[in-house]
Amino acid sequence: MKTLAPQTLTDDIQYSFPPYAPRLKLLFESGKLAAQLNVGPLITPLTLEQYKSSNRALYPLPPKLFSHNDQQSVWQALGSEGSTIGWGGRMGDLAMAGNGNALLTCISAAGNAVFVSGENALQYQISPSGAIAVKAIQGLPYGSPAISEALHQLITRPSEHKLENELAILARRSIKMEGVVNTALAKVDIKTSFDQLSGPNPLADQLKIVARL
Repeated sequence: MKTLAPQTLTDDIQYSFPPYAPRLKLLFESGKLAAQLNVGPLITPLTLEQYKSSNRALYPLPPKLFSHNDQQSVWQALGSEGSTIGWGGRMGDLAMAGNGNALLTCISAAGNAVFVSGENALQYQISPSGAIAVKAIQGLPYGSPAISEALHQLITRPSEHKLENELAILARRSIKMEGVVNTALAKVDIKTSFDQLSGPNPLADQLKIVARL
């Protein structure tokens, strides 16, 4: 990576360009290229004058500009916060029929991400260390197998209440997939180093679990 000339950025952040993009580096250092944060993809090219115009029908803007959570949603789903279907989920809807396990079609290693939510393809969340387990039903809570079994039945039993039943379906699915995913991950031994050079690096952790998957 080629670190750019001294920059004054929030929290001492520094940007770099890969060696194969030298012209972008030159544009940045000459003041002709910038990183614009909290802005979604443009609907149409805009000049400054068009941006200042009140004619939004002729010069439309991305929804809810300068709201970082809304712009993140726009990138992932082409809609502001509250959107339920993202680009990855749409592709997952098309691909899930060819997957041996449909639930593993769309996986997020970075928490809740609308990008991987589809009409039918479900978002399956994992942590950087693997599938998320329901700890209370593993082992012996308070040294009692009866407590573990009671908790398992409590969170997985069907219910006539719609919300409770959906939660039970989610719990059963999560418990089942935790066993499938973590059993598979236990057999994976990757040689690539993801050691962090300085301090925590959530992105490196996410990339490592992606490589293991």
